[in-house]
Amino acid sequence: MDHDRITSLVNPSMWGGAILGGVGGMTATDWLAIGGFVLAFAGFCVNWWHKRQMVQIAKARLELDRRG
Repeated sequence: MDHDRITSLVNPSMWGGAILGGVGGMTATDWLAIGGFVLAFAGFCVNWWHKRQMVQIAKARLELDRRG
């Protein structure tokens, strides 16, 4: 076989094995930690969006009060 063909076949297999080894080596505690980080980030995004919406509403109300 050609060297380039062998390299093209082995390289994806190497990455797949490395990923499966890393994921397979994680414990339940590791998965829970990752889930906690994801939920914390989602909560941060929701809080940021809500605060932004509340500020926009307050600005709109202030503008209406100034006009009339």
